[in-house]
Amino acid sequence: MIIPSTSLTFFLAFASSDGWEEVHTMDPGTARGQAIAALLALGPDSLDQDQLKLAWEAGKRAAEGLELDLALQLQRPLFELAPAEWSGINLAITLQRLGDWRATDDVMGALLNGHSLADPAGTWSQRGIFALGAGEHQLAREYLGRALCLGSADASAILAREDLAHNHIQSARAGFRAALAGNSEHPWALRGWGLSLLGTPPVLTGEKQPN
Repeated sequence: MIIPSTSLTFFLAFASSDGWEEVHTMDPGTARGQAIAALLALGPDSLDQDQLKLAWEAGKRAAEGLELDLALQLQRPLFELAPAEWSGINLAITLQRLGDWRATDDVMGALLNGHSLADPAGTWSQRGIFALGAGEHQLAREYLGRALCLGSADASAILAREDLAHNHIQSARAGFRAALAGNSEHPWALRGWGLSLLGTPPVLTGEKQPN
């Protein structure tokens, strides 16, 4: 078993005690995150709901604080223990921030294969957004196409945005119309539809993708 170096002190402290009870007495922050990472490094077979929540919150806090190595130590074992959209996508976001596109895509692939998901369309759409962020446009279209087949309005809007950026006006309009048929108030589809009516595609590079 490999113990993350940032968690070694906490591993030694908690190895012979009920570490989860100790974690409850700690204030949220880096130290608590390191303690939870040490407990996860012990290789528990499962976590109860309270422990899952503590680990998820610690990973989220670490990621938001740009403590990405710590976030990874929390989120990777959490995904292995509780594979679901909430754990997998958080891990994938951290990996993407670390510049590891292949690992990001591997996590999304593992999430989509063999797991019962609450929102498979949204998960395929998110995988496509990750691919776009990595510059993998052809692969992104494949993923977004799968999301579109499952009824994702976001995927339709993103594909239409790509068409608009490449001056495929008619295809873009069709995509924005389809997105609006699924959600008449979809902000990106409304904006994109309006832009497509101007005739000349705007520069869209760098704009934030819908989630």
